[in-house]
Amino acid sequence: MDFENSEGSSIEGCIILTANRVIDRRGWLVKPYARSGVVNNWMSTSAVSEIFWSESKSGVFRGMHLQLPPFAVSKTVFCISGEIIDFVLDLRTDSKTYLKSMEIPISTSPNHAQGVIIPRGCAHGFLTTTDEAHVLYLQSGPRVEESECGVHFSSLRSKILSNANQIMVSDRDTSLMSLDEFPPLTKAEWEIS
Repeated sequence: MDFENSEGSSIEGCIILTANRVIDRRGWLVKPYARSGVVNNWMSTSAVSEIFWSESKSGVFRGMHLQLPPFAVSKTVFCISGEIIDFVLDLRTDSKTYLKSMEIPISTSPNHAQGVIIPRGCAHGFLTTTDEAHVLYLQSGPRVEESECGVHFSSLRSKILSNANQIMVSDRDTSLMSLDEFPPLTKAEWEIS
């Protein structure tokens, strides 16, 4: 039942997770964290500092968020109900996948649950594609408001997000900086804490 690393991540250090659900007549169970396995490898170097979740209606886009060093965080994101399209954008200047983005459907289906591990230096966001979705976040460090930033979703150049008037975006997210304005930082600079 533990989460396993799945193929398909196009971002260096980003890991897509999939777990089978244990189902019986009472319902189902998924174990998103254990002391062994892929998630533990992330956890052993990045203790969980915060856990939170969100509920979003259909068409809501949240992102593209991250925190600057020395308060940069890694995230593990799970969709615990509904379905989202998860977006990750690599902003680490010396990464093999610098400025590449990834979009992946994440859901909890009748047979499995999915998540993604997002390394420091990668911006994250998601679009809700069902009537509503609940997203659970495990974050390696605390939220530090003055360190919070992000890039405007137009930086993704995604066909899914190309028609912004059909999605709901917060005022904060529509005012995020363009990709050209984002400060250049290496992987080592993102790891400073």
